[in-house]
Amino acid sequence: MLNKIKLEISCVHCLQSSQKEIYPIINGVTDIKAKNSIMDEELFLYYCPHCGHYQKILYECVYYDPELKYVLVLSQNSQKLLKKIELDLTDYEIRFVSDLKEMKEKIIIKEKDLDDRIIEIMKHDIRTSLTSKASYYLVLENNNGLEFVLLYPDNEVIKTFTFSKEKYQEYKKQFHDLLNETYNVDEMFAAKVIYNKHKLFDYH
Repeated sequence: MLNKIKLEISCVHCLQSSQKEIYPIINGVTDIKAKNSIMDEELFLYYCPHCGHYQKILYECVYYDPELKYVLVLSQNSQKLLKKIELDLTDYEIRFVSDLKEMKEKIIIKEKDLDDRIIEIMKHDIRTSLTSKASYYLVLENNNGLEFVLLYPDNEVIKTFTFSKEKYQEYKKQFHDLLNETYNVDEMFAAKVIYNKHKLFDYH
């Protein structure tokens, strides 16, 4: 697979065509432009130079950091995509992600030397305190320091929650023996870990 491809795109608004660079494989150390587009959440946005219209262009994407030995796979079939890419991922920590927002969050977590499994458990406890039934994202962001941010799907901030390093260490100690290594670390993963902890506690 190529790291960078020029794709001809027709604007859905004015029907004029132009090219956009897409990045099926992103090296987080050397592909700075592509990484910045992840952090700005613009990786999948196409800007029409003719009329100024923005539209989404979704494609499979692999992000890897050869220094941190970390790889993120965004695909409908992540296992299949992993087999296609020509990268030696020996000793890499692998995560499957479902969207760009999750990919960005995982990068922040890894670069801050945090465990995404613990972060998901912390997010789970925040979610249980929410009464709203609206659709939202809850992500860890690196704004003026780390904080959990509750967002509507259109990126409108609903609320922020303080990230406590002390609480993080407490969770890490509490759940250490229940954490398994998996490609999918998400809301469902956290729910299962917490459920297993309660089962273990109730059994004893």
